[in-house]
Amino acid sequence: MKSFVPGSSDVTLDLVECDNESAQQGFLDGTYDVILFVSKDVRPAISFDIMVEAPAYCLLPAAHPLATQSSVSLRDISKEPLVVLNRPVASAYYRGLFASQDHDISIAAYANSTEMVRSLVGAGHGLAVLNMQPLTTTTYSGDAVIGLPISDPLPPLPLAIAYDKSRPRRLVGHFVDSCRKHFAKAGPEQCIVEK
Repeated sequence: MKSFVPGSSDVTLDLVECDNESAQQGFLDGTYDVILFVSKDVRPAISFDIMVEAPAYCLLPAAHPLATQSSVSLRDISKEPLVVLNRPVASAYYRGLFASQDHDISIAAYANSTEMVRSLVGAGHGLAVLNMQPLTTTTYSGDAVIGLPISDPLPPLPLAIAYDKSRPRRLVGHFVDSCRKHFAKAGPEQCIVEK
């Protein structure tokens, strides 16, 4: 926010975390001026720009035996209990990743927020597959987690931004520019785990 809202401004932002469907509906009905969302199953009326193609990675407790490896395979992950991010696009994506496994996977828990997933993994309830990684390796509950690349070739999830390109408000334009600058960076600041 520091990069696009002047410190002396009386602007009040209304930031909302929601699922992809709600974000798209809110954008179309004018509730939201701009949305950051996964650009899967995008409604035809929404024009968007992809910010980053986020590869899947494995989140595991820092003390887990697999944490010493440089990467982990989907087969290794599927042998462990899983904590699944229970958002419509995300859960369908993760189910698709494991569809090729020759055995049933064990779901330890479904959680509807990334931080809840991270806290459950940190507490040792299972592993998770995610796409965006926070800059911190400490969960809200104080446990250490680590993100490892997955060695299998997997489709990434595209994170996109949508806004009124024909007549964007000045503040929206500054926000979009800030997002582009953020995701143009290389390394962990981009919030992805690269192979």
